[in-house]
Amino acid sequence: MAGLGSGGFEPVHGSQDAAERAGAAARESVKWVSEEASRLYGNYSRQSKYFKWRAWILGSYATLAILGVALSRGPSNDIHAHVYPTYDKTDNQLIVSVRNESEDEWTGVHITVNGEYEFERDRLMRDEMITPKLTQFKKIGTGEKAAGAVTPRTLKVKCDQGSYELTLNGS
Repeated sequence: MAGLGSGGFEPVHGSQDAAERAGAAARESVKWVSEEASRLYGNYSRQSKYFKWRAWILGSYATLAILGVALSRGPSNDIHAHVYPTYDKTDNQLIVSVRNESEDEWTGVHITVNGEYEFERDRLMRDEMITPKLTQFKKIGTGEKAAGAVTPRTLKVKCDQGSYELTLNGS
């Protein structure tokens, strides 16, 4: 009789707990993926050399394209800051563009260059960008305006919601 075993009832498929069903589904998925990979490899190995080169080129291009999109998704820091340090060619001064790409506004915003000069702003709204020149930065402690001859090595964006520090290369 179905469902009867030695000494009592055997569990039927419908009475298995969720963990057992998830394990069974995972095993079935792995088995299916393995079978499909074997089938695809068999088809691939029977193809011409031209087809194989073309497949490798297209696969490499697709991989690079996906990586490029994945890496350019935006900031990966806690406060979702995008920092763009550039130079103003007319004044030959550092310009720091900071964009708030978080879901919330930032409050108590401080942008620091080399740990010496700071630019302050009360708040920066979501998706808002500010672009202060180095002459708008003030020396921490004294309040003196920054000289144009400062060579930036680090930039730090700090607000009440967190902070992000960027080290500049070749500066």
